[in-house]
Amino acid sequence: MDEKEKKDLDLERLRGMDLGEVANVTHIEVENLKAILDKDFQKLANFNVAGYIKILEREFGLDLSEWLSEFRAAKASFEPNKRAHVEKVYARASGSKREGGGWIIWLVAIFLIIAAIFYFELHKKFNEFLGSMLNEETNATYSDNSVVSDTQKQLEDVGIRPYESPRALEFNASDYNTSDYNASAPNALDRSIQIIKAEANASDANASDSNASDNNTSAKFSPSDELKLTPHVKIWLGIINLTTGKKREFVTSESYTLSASDELLIATGHGMFDIGKPGDPVKFSEKNTIKLHIKNGEINKISNEEFIRLNKGKKW
Repeated sequence: MDEKEKKDLDLERLRGMDLGEVANVTHIEVENLKAILDKDFQKLANFNVAGYIKILEREFGLDLSEWLSEFRAAKASFEPNKRAHVEKVYARASGSKREGGGWIIWLVAIFLIIAAIFYFELHKKFNEFLGSMLNEETNATYSDNSVVSDTQKQLEDVGIRPYESPRALEFNASDYNTSDYNASAPNALDRSIQIIKAEANASDANASDSNASDNNTSAKFSPSDELKLTPHVKIWLGIINLTTGKKREFVTSESYTLSASDELLIATGHGMFDIGKPGDPVKFSEKNTIKLHIKNGEINKISNEEFIRLNKGKKW
């Protein structure tokens, strides 16, 4: 399988997952997830698509770089049309202003008003009025200062000192060390991604607790039996053979045959499938992903933590 086919398979793997669960883990709206799967680049042009792809790749171990390249190429083709539209609107608006000539009327009106003011010497009367107002304000200030000084002296005579502002309330630039600023503090996008990851981890923990309470879901078959995994709808399957160390992942809507003699770890995109011998399967009907462990013919539903432990500390 070449690199392009593997990347296409990763997109199909995402297509086989339950979008509601993917939205819960990534906090990407289902409508935008559908647009990603449908390659509706026009609809996604105004969103932080690079951030969406980064989260999907991190949380589900996907490689969507080929999809992101197609999106960027499509978005680049949208930009000239957008700029042309803006330039056309601007040119039309500018032309209408030039044709109107209304600014000339305003200019003449302002000129006439200024001429009238000087003609009637209104500016002189205004200056006299302003001067008298300033003198009254100055006199009031001096009077107020005199009252304050007298009051302060009377208080000091009886042993009461005027209130002084606490040092802590004064602002002095020298009191603040600019080196305290953390230049490596995450920007808004990094903080958003950290919050999303923390919430996703919390969702994983909740899912783990839920799986742990279901750990008694098991079935016993003979190691010589062939087991059929039959999905109700199209599903992504990840199968790890702990005996040989080989991994396989694919999307299918058909039944898949497993050997009960192998020790296997199985991860599913959703939990709507049957597994076991034909006519005697174990039935699952869950929206969430499921992890299974098959050993010596026994099928056990396991938690995420147990899956990672059996897989030598790796999610996949």
